[in-house]
Amino acid sequence: MKRILMVLAIASPIAGLLAQAPAQAAAARPVVLRHVGPVTNLLRHIGASTSTNWAGYAALKGSKQFTKVSGKWVQPAVDCSTTPNSYSVFWVGLDGYSDGTVEQDGSEADCVGTTARYTTWWEMYPSNSIQTVFTIHAGDVIISKVTYKGGTFTMTVKDKTSGQHFTQRAACASCQRSSAEWIAEAPSAGGVLPLADFGTVDFTASKAGVQGHSGTITDSDWTYDEITMVSKNNSSKVKAQPGPLDGPGKSFDVTWEAET
Repeated sequence: MKRILMVLAIASPIAGLLAQAPAQAAAARPVVLRHVGPVTNLLRHIGASTSTNWAGYAALKGSKQFTKVSGKWVQPAVDCSTTPNSYSVFWVGLDGYSDGTVEQDGSEADCVGTTARYTTWWEMYPSNSIQTVFTIHAGDVIISKVTYKGGTFTMTVKDKTSGQHFTQRAACASCQRSSAEWIAEAPSAGGVLPLADFGTVDFTASKAGVQGHSGTITDSDWTYDEITMVSKNNSSKVKAQPGPLDGPGKSFDVTWEAET
C-alpha cells in the first residue's frame, strides 16, 4: 500500500533497520495491518490546511533540516459504543508533510469491535507498517520523540505512568527532514480507516529542533501549518479539529468530530 501526497513520488526504500529489543514483549497484532504515513489530500490555505487523515500542527523547514521533535499527551479513551471497528493514532514525527517518508512514533487507540485497545508503536514509512510495542491504558501520560544524528533516526516512547518505554533506531539516507509534526491521525489500510471517537487529546511540551537550535511550534526559525481532518467525500465535514496554540506555542488540543 502506498500513500502519496498529490503526485509526490515515494522516496527510495529505507535501509538498515537497527532494532533494539523493546522493554516489553510486542503485543499481538490486530487483524488489520495499518500504516501511518504522509498527509493525504492536503489542501493548503496559508496556515490553515485540510487533510483526510491528519489533524494537528506541522512545522515546516526554513534554511536548516529538522533534527528532532518531541511531545507529550494523556492517552485519550475511545468510545467504542459510538465507533466500533475504528482506529486512531497520536504521534510526533519528521517528514510526511511535503515528501514521501515519515519517521514517527506514538500511541494508538483502536476499537476492536466494541472493545478498546491501547498500544505504543513506531514506524518508518514506507518501509514497514505500524510496529506495535507494548500495551498502555487510557489516562496514561505518553512522552514521544524522534531525533536524527549521523544518518540514524532514534524513536523513543515512554509511558510515564507505568514506566514502560522503548527505543528503536533506523537508518534512512533519503529522508529529507523537511517537516516536524504533532498529529492525531486516522491510519490507513487500503484507504483511510474509520476514525475512533477519542473525544479530545491534549498535546503539550511540543518542541522541534534543527542543528544548534530548538523551539516550539511557533518558533521564528520555521513556519507552521494548522491541519484539520475532513471527510474524503465531503471536505466541509470535519472529522477532527485542532484547537489554537497557546501563547508559547507548546500546547494545543485536537477534538474528534466524526468517524468518516
